[in-house]
Amino acid sequence: MPAIIHPLVDVPCPTLGDLLERAGRELGRALTTAGRLAARRIALQDQALALREAIIAAPWEEWSPPWPIPPRALTPGDLARALLAELPDVVEGLLFAGEARRSEYTDQRWREDVERWRAAAAEPGPALDPALPLVRPWARRWALILADRSAQPLATIQALAEPVRAAMIGYVGFYGDGMGVAGEAREALRRAVGAAAEREGVAYDRIGPGLGTPYYDRHGGVAALEAALARGPGAILVGEVGSGRRSLLEAVAGRVRRREGPPELAGFVSAVDRCDQPPAFVDGGLVLPINRVERHVLGLVGLGVGPALGPASDPGQGPWLAALGELLARSGDGDRLRLVLGITPGERWRLRALLPAASELPEIEVPAIGASDRVAIAMCKVFALEEAAKGPVDLARILWWLARRTAGDRDLERIDDLAQPAPRHFSRLLARRVAEGRQPAGRVAQILERLELSAADLTVLLELEARLLAG
Repeated sequence: MPAIIHPLVDVPCPTLGDLLERAGRELGRALTTAGRLAARRIALQDQALALREAIIAAPWEEWSPPWPIPPRALTPGDLARALLAELPDVVEGLLFAGEARRSEYTDQRWREDVERWRAAAAEPGPALDPALPLVRPWARRWALILADRSAQPLATIQALAEPVRAAMIGYVGFYGDGMGVAGEAREALRRAVGAAAEREGVAYDRIGPGLGTPYYDRHGGVAALEAALARGPGAILVGEVGSGRRSLLEAVAGRVRRREGPPELAGFVSAVDRCDQPPAFVDGGLVLPINRVERHVLGLVGLGVGPALGPASDPGQGPWLAALGELLARSGDGDRLRLVLGITPGERWRLRALLPAASELPEIEVPAIGASDRVAIAMCKVFALEEAAKGPVDLARILWWLARRTAGDRDLERIDDLAQPAPRHFSRLLARRVAEGRQPAGRVAQILERLELSAADLTVLLELEARLLAG
């Protein structure tokens, strides 16, 4: 089974109790109220579902479409209501001190909602359950925050990141008055949260950390590249366009930043295709595309490599070629620069001819992506997919989505009906194959054939599902 590189792989999602253990006094109060409100909501949902089943039961049984309800977990909406009930002054100060101000109409709505949820929080209800799970896409962001090495308790401002994205945009004046769109309101609130984080002295990446995408290390590239970087001076990644050279670089760069890579690279700065400026000759001297070349891992796949290997008639080739030569000269072991260049097989001879010093860099082959790898890589987009689908996804849903696209257009993020699960009969057939260990048949076999997958491929994908999508 190929390794999956991401700080959240095999990390359990936190529960309400996990947050309470690290919460400060104010946030702890809000989380306690959020847990009670969520428990009451779940109890009401159960009552409503029982009534619905009684209404459509025999002898009046008739077909009824699915009835979507919020999950049996703590949601950002639950916490948003609790923040209004317990800490309205804090929320008001954090969110509306800048441009995200309320109009007279939205101000009235704000006051009414605060009173409404204060009254709801004061009502008796089910006991607090510390084992209450968090809805998964949101829980993963909390998992990143909890994994932070800081011993500081969680701050109230950290609780606002997800609720602000959906629950509080109605309080932004221009949006609540019908004078703007939701995206503009979310951006205004995002800036307000960022400004509040700066005032509170909380690092912004701990407010709403980006989840990123797990890297599917299908060819052992991470170990090979990290070994080359530990030795110095770097490496050359050779693969066709679309083979995943940049993804490999970004996975290793992330491990370097998180100090999960080789100890020789501890404290190094890493960047992929990020240069401060194009190289140029100023007063006869070469200005490099980065400000520093000590304790730096610099990966170049498109930016810099392409222009340097282009035709001699290109006016940008000279500075880029000189810059690459200078970077190669400065790279090495110890605290010196590590340089990684991503090229295609057709560019290999050109690089050797123009920069003979590049022959000192070991070459790492990045093979083309196969049919099974393509599905696995799609599964590794689980964080983005579950946020788009507003709930868990599974292998059945991903296979069904991919099979509905043409062979040249199988990017899951472009599918319009992300919220629609695979048909029940398809999911049942796939589950039966797992339970009985038999060869896939019927609709499952048809879709596997369309996606050019074998039964052995399906076994690997099911193992990946158990590790990456389960829970």
